[in-house]
Amino acid sequence: MTNPRARIISIIGMMLLSKAAAWSSFHGSRVIQPMTQSSRPLISSGSSNLVMRKQKASDKRTARLQRGQMDSDSFTPPPLSSSSSTTQILSSTPMSKTQWKHKKVELRSRGENVDNSMSGGRGRARKRLKLYNSLASYHSTFSNLISEEYQVEEAEVIQRLEASIGDPFSLEEAGHAIFDVHPQRRGNLFNDEVYRLEKSLDATTTYFQSDDDTRGRPSPLPANHKFSANDVIVITLQPRGTGDFLGVSSLPTNKDAVLVEARVLNVGPCYVDVAIPAGKFSTAFGPASNNVGDEGKGDPSLRVRVDRFFSDVPFKRMAAALGQLTSVPQQNGEVPVSNPKFDKRVGGFVMDNLLKEAILSTFAIKDDTNILLDGIENPSLGDLPKKLAKPPLPASIQWADQVMAYIKANPSQLFPVYNEPQLTAIRSALTRRLTLIQGPPGTGKTTVAGSVAFGFVHQCRKISPYCKVLATAFSNVGADNMAEKFLSLGLKVVRVGKPSGVSESLWSYTLDAAIQRDPNAQNAINAAAEISAKVKKQSTDRNSRRKLSPSAERAKRDAVTQAVKDSIQACNIAATRALREADVIVSTSVGAADAQLLAACGIYPEEDEQDSKNKSSNMQDSTTLFGTLREFAPDNLPPLSLPFVIIDEACQSVEPASLIPIVSTNSCRSLVMLGDPCQLPPTVRSDTSSTGESPLSISLMSRLASIMPQPVTVTAQKDNTPLETKFIQCKPTRQAVSRVNASSESISYRKRFSGSLLLSVQYRMHP
Repeated sequence: MTNPRARIISIIGMMLLSKAAAWSSFHGSRVIQPMTQSSRPLISSGSSNLVMRKQKASDKRTARLQRGQMDSDSFTPPPLSSSSSTTQILSSTPMSKTQWKHKKVELRSRGENVDNSMSGGRGRARKRLKLYNSLASYHSTFSNLISEEYQVEEAEVIQRLEASIGDPFSLEEAGHAIFDVHPQRRGNLFNDEVYRLEKSLDATTTYFQSDDDTRGRPSPLPANHKFSANDVIVITLQPRGTGDFLGVSSLPTNKDAVLVEARVLNVGPCYVDVAIPAGKFSTAFGPASNNVGDEGKGDPSLRVRVDRFFSDVPFKRMAAALGQLTSVPQQNGEVPVSNPKFDKRVGGFVMDNLLKEAILSTFAIKDDTNILLDGIENPSLGDLPKKLAKPPLPASIQWADQVMAYIKANPSQLFPVYNEPQLTAIRSALTRRLTLIQGPPGTGKTTVAGSVAFGFVHQCRKISPYCKVLATAFSNVGADNMAEKFLSLGLKVVRVGKPSGVSESLWSYTLDAAIQRDPNAQNAINAAAEISAKVKKQSTDRNSRRKLSPSAERAKRDAVTQAVKDSIQACNIAATRALREADVIVSTSVGAADAQLLAACGIYPEEDEQDSKNKSSNMQDSTTLFGTLREFAPDNLPPLSLPFVIIDEACQSVEPASLIPIVSTNSCRSLVMLGDPCQLPPTVRSDTSSTGESPLSISLMSRLASIMPQPVTVTAQKDNTPLETKFIQCKPTRQAVSRVNASSESISYRKRFSGSLLLSVQYRMHP
């Protein structure tokens, strides 16, 4: 029988708990959310602070009480302040679905005083508090910033379209749109259809330079048009043909508008070639007037308008990367998943938590408003830099020595003659978990990246045939340059990305080219196209529709859906096989989250979850923000693992974009970033300050290089390249240097970014 005295004490304790609002099991510390650079609080209520709770598993009564008192299981950042503009936004931001929701929190009023001396024991709760606060602060800060960037970009496009209602000709004259366009089919680019968009012969507006010989010729494009390769455009139907662009019905923002999204492939004096996914154009507008195929020729009076638009894919992937990085790790594992399941993919690596710690810890130190650093004059990273300097794998040093000996011997004459700083940077990248390499233009950053990739490929071949190297860059041009460099070293390369953004010389190395070479994938694509065209033709035939019962109609739709799924699965298998044969996978930073690449790594997007054939029952709840984890790749072999990641042009990319190649596959063990913090910074439209005060205007590499200590002793005196001092010693240059030194802090280029390896101090160009 229960002791009456103990029972009375228990009841009194419960009453006190109800009055104290769950303060019995954890003496919390008040945490003020840091302010963003735009001085906007992360908490909408100005009279509240964030207090986080940790509950003891052994105290069941307290656990039940806290569950009853806490209505929300997550801390949701407040909505951004609405703009004064009356422009209607098309959709909510992609960041609204990836809010930080890993810890129960409670808002308490400022009036209560918290005694920090009440906390006792080993301080586990305080440590968890610091961890969760840093995660929530990092996620909320960048989530709000990229939400602002998304809204600014979207509002700019929509305001431009709505302002053209009164004067539509100004939109075309400014180069943002083309009206009265006649589309014509030009062929295929792998799995995309290519259409040529020209102004029709009866167009309302023309831009001929003279009246001579204009009959039978389409009008040139506006002289100052803004269309360029790989731009995102929207093709909208003009319902009443030529001249029907003056009303609201033809605007892309109209909910009833018939439109399709496309990518610019090429731009000529009188035309714009675009690439559209197969079948989308005919589904929206019908076949083109010069179409050759089962669908027949379309209406020659078809007219469309073309508008420059934007894509939300980068923002969605950046939001997923933020959520993946700030996921709470499991107590006995390193896999940050959205539930207590573990990563059960066969083989492979798991991302090193030290890389996450480096990103989050340096952000907390850089944040001056972090209350956890109050009273600490010089916050340090502790032994984190020493841990990052250790080799990612036990045999990394041995393998790196083998690669360095081969590079110095250079028996095949594949490598140039490297100077001492370049050799130091290459070896450091092969033996460290985090390496930052900076250098002015012409110092050989891409060349060094090629040798680093060569060394990583050597390590991958020693480890497993399923290990590959991921190399990314900020732009498509940078990614193409790296791919060409890797090919010159004899490495097998697969270029991931839209063919419209890839150099034509690299089209044969893309995933789309690999899918086109696979006969099974082509048969599945052709079968899906045939059955879709057949069902569409029957649906437009009234006589055939009357003969079909509802069950037969449903069966036809199911057949089309299954054929499309089979074609997607066949394409994923072909892409996975191509990636298995590669040494290095090259993409842009945003393109590192490509669906086919993630599928090869055992991560399947949410839209593929309806296919239950290859999904294991014990894996259906093991998910990340990039998709569901499965044991095997689409070809039923172990998934690929990408333990080595190289990021070029790292200082030109915003920090959330740099996170995508690091966290998307959850397998990064060694990270190498190359760039120059003194060159072009990230382009941020929402940063209204002229000094780049927003955290989004500071790249991840610049922040790490300015906070991390100098990794190794590497000086520019070892660079024996003759210095050209004629420009430096001239009088205007010396006057400019003296003025800059007088108006700014006396911090040298080397000391400001001491956390990176400097290739050379001289700005010399390529020969």
